[in-house]
Amino acid sequence: MPFPTVPLEVMRHAVPPDVYAFAKRRLHAPALERVRAARAWDDPEVLKMWSSERTRSVLRDYLGSLRRA
Repeated sequence: MPFPTVPLEVMRHAVPPDVYAFAKRRLHAPALERVRAARAWDDPEVLKMWSSERTRSVLRDYLGSLRRA
């Protein structure tokens, strides 16, 4: 279960910045370790997805909607 965001926001303003930064690093460490461990086999798939025409089209449409807003 991810760390609840509300207590993290409260902590960000209630403790010194170095304490907050340390806690945030510790909370993110397990996820970052899993990403690094899977990088060898995930990177080719990630590159394929982000380079696809489908993804480019969706991003183009989204950015166009922001310009119109």
